[in-house]
Amino acid sequence: MSEDRPYLRLIVNADDLGISKDVNTAIFDMMSRKLVTSATILANGPEVEEAVSGSLNFPECSFGVHLNIMEHRPIIDNPDLAPLLNTDGEFAEKALEISLDRTVQQAVVGEWIAQIGALRAYGVKISHIDSHFHTHNLPSLFYALKQVQQHTGIAKVRITKNIYSASNPPATRFLLIRKKLWNLALRKLVSTQTTDGFTELSTFMEKAVGGIPSKYRTIELMTHPGCPENNDETAILGGEWLKQLPFDVRLINYNEL
Repeated sequence: MSEDRPYLRLIVNADDLGISKDVNTAIFDMMSRKLVTSATILANGPEVEEAVSGSLNFPECSFGVHLNIMEHRPIIDNPDLAPLLNTDGEFAEKALEISLDRTVQQAVVGEWIAQIGALRAYGVKISHIDSHFHTHNLPSLFYALKQVQQHTGIAKVRITKNIYSASNPPATRFLLIRKKLWNLALRKLVSTQTTDGFTELSTFMEKAVGGIPSKYRTIELMTHPGCPENNDETAILGGEWLKQLPFDVRLINYNEL
C-alpha cells in the first residue's frame, strides 16, 4: 500500500471472546496472524478469565466489552432483571422478544455498568462498546446505553449495520433510514466516536467487488472465529481476502480510531 494514496481503514473485530475455550483459541490465533485487530469480551462468559489473560499477549490489538443480556448468569443479583432470566437465573435470549419497560431498562443499565466494572477490575483497558446479539441497538435501550457511557466514560461504540450486499439487502428502505437516524443520534447524544460503516466480513467482501463508496473512511468488520455457525466466515478471514480487495486498506484497531 502506498502511503500517498487514499486507503480505507478497517477494524476487524472478533465478537464473543470469553464465551468458550475454542472461541478464545481461534480469536487469539487470528490475532497472532495479524488478521484480527480487535475483540470484544463477554464479562459474564464462562471463559472470561482465560480471555483476559490471553489478551495481555496482544498489546497491538484493542479489547472492548461485549455487553450481554442474552445468555449466561448476570454479574449482579437484581430482581428487576427477572423478565430476562430463565428459572436457573441465567439470561435466556428474551431481550429481543419482550417489551422492556422502564424498570427492566434501568436494571440493564446496572448490569451493563457492572460488566464493564468487572472487566476493568481484571485490568482490561476497554476500548469500545458493542453487544451480544446487538442488543445495545434496541431502540428501547438507547437511553440505557447513553447512561452507561456517561457513567463509564467509554466514548467509542459500534454502530448499527449500514452496509449491505445484493444477496443480503435491507428488508425495506425505511429500515435504512431508521438506521441512519439511529447512528446519527448515537454519535450526537453524549458525544460518541464511531466508524463510518459496519457490516459482516462476508458482506464486505461481496460489496467490495463493486467498490466501497468513498463516504466510508473507516469500517468495522464483525467476525466470529471459533463459532461453528460461522465456519464459512472464518474460512474467509483465514484466507487471502486482503489480497483480493480491489483497493488499498489499512488494518487498525479501535484505539487508533
